[in-house]
Amino acid sequence: MICATITKESGPAWKVNRVSSAGAMGLMQIMPVTGMFMANYEDITWTNSRDILLNPIHNIRIGTRYLAALVDMYGVEGGLAAYNGGETRARLWLAEGKKDGILYSETQNYVPAVMALLQEYKQD
Repeated sequence: MICATITKESGPAWKVNRVSSAGAMGLMQIMPVTGMFMANYEDITWTNSRDILLNPIHNIRIGTRYLAALVDMYGVEGGLAAYNGGETRARLWLAEGKKDGILYSETQNYVPAVMALLQEYKQD
């Protein structure tokens, strides 16, 4: 699941230094505020977002911890929706039976894309 998420977030070449227009950074495209918060749980001393989130080891540790927490709360699809589009929309989406039109359009496409990659990786 982590490999599928990284592939969707940073591309098939796994671009370590990728920074989105929204400011998400690294392989797992983590927002700096989320990274700073989650770094505490991984005993990573926060220096600055570039040093921590563009370091692939730190990025994967932080992103994995964050995604695991979301999956624990919302299940696999709900966790992916929360990871990409935020917890508020994901909670509403789940409460409404995964009805179309609740998630952002990017997230609506993101969840099945990661799930498809996950199935592909399971076959290999």
